[in-house]
Amino acid sequence: MNNFNSTGYNKTLLDWALLALRIFVGIGMLTHGFPKLMMLLSGKIEFMSFFGIGVKTSLILAVLAEVLCSLFVLMGLFTRFTVIPLIVTMLN
Repeated sequence: MNNFNSTGYNKTLLDWALLALRIFVGIGMLTHGFPKLMMLLSGKIEFMSFFGIGVKTSLILAVLAEVLCSLFVLMGLFTRFTVIPLIVTMLN
């Protein structure tokens, strides 16, 4: 007999849902980081200075967070640690 009030879950479905979420967040953050990476490589830096650390330093930190950390999230490497810079970047 099936109990519709159970708190159990399907582990396979949860794994697929987490994979889809990780891919969605990783690609979404890459689309934010790629234009910043191109701006940094071109040398035309038009960016805000966060916490008074300078425009170029702020841009470099944002690029590292949004490109490198999102690649780690896409690959599933150190996901819990790599979302911390992404959260900080999105809060600024």
